[in-house]
Amino acid sequence: MKLNKRYASTIMDLSLLFFISLVSITVIFVGLGNNGFFIDLISLLITLILVIITYFTGIVSGLIFTLIFVFVQLGYVSYQYVFMKQFTYASLFWLIIPPLYCLSIFLITYQVRLLEKENERLKKNNVQYNALDAETHLRTLTLYESDFPMFVTMSERFQTDLYTVVVRIRYWDSLKKLMTEEQTKELLKMITRVFQESSDQSNSLYMVNQVTPTWSSYTFSTPESLREFRELLKERFLEELEKTTNLNNLTIDLLVSQAKYDPEEMTKASDFLSEALNGLQYDV
Repeated sequence: MKLNKRYASTIMDLSLLFFISLVSITVIFVGLGNNGFFIDLISLLITLILVIITYFTGIVSGLIFTLIFVFVQLGYVSYQYVFMKQFTYASLFWLIIPPLYCLSIFLITYQVRLLEKENERLKKNNVQYNALDAETHLRTLTLYESDFPMFVTMSERFQTDLYTVVVRIRYWDSLKKLMTEEQTKELLKMITRVFQESSDQSNSLYMVNQVTPTWSSYTFSTPESLREFRELLKERFLEELEKTTNLNNLTIDLLVSQAKYDPEEMTKASDFLSEALNGLQYDV
């Protein structure tokens, strides 16, 4: 779910104004000294601790500690009223103000966290949708989708089957934790090179996912030719892996799959690509 930036900014501005208002009210109240300086000082310090707890641990734990403080305050007020016959409305101030402080600091930090998440999402999208991948210099998902109608048109015009081939690294999530940044870059470039050398010139190669490295291409071919291509690709990759001293100590394998274009089921490039990605689970 995308964050409405104007809404988030408005909520954060109002939260800050609310917090500043609470601080101003507290300063004025303490300045009047209706409860006594030491009572107000102790209550203010405890309220500050509650704000810090809410900031670092969240609203739930903050409100739990705030309720404990409120019950203690309520007990103190009741004691004064029952046994000392003393009661002022000013004594109710520290029953009301701490929860409001916790609520205001939660609203401020919550909006900040939402903005941080949105920023991370935008960064990932920026990586995902750049026209060219920075490491492999291949066209990315944006161009894969924009080229889809062209290849469909060519397939219909020349009455030939259109396939998309996808390649991923087996157990990538576990493997990337074992590799250095230099090894990762070298592996991505090697797979790209092997893919290009193993395919014919009619293929167009794309890096459709940078987070989980995924190569894809459009090709006009037959099931037999694609099976030969898959075997050739894996064979050449293992040969290159053995030659690479920086990677030959790792066990690396490729997942390769393909999907045939079906005009009735695949109206978008994403449908075509998803079908091929689903086929990776059968490459064992």
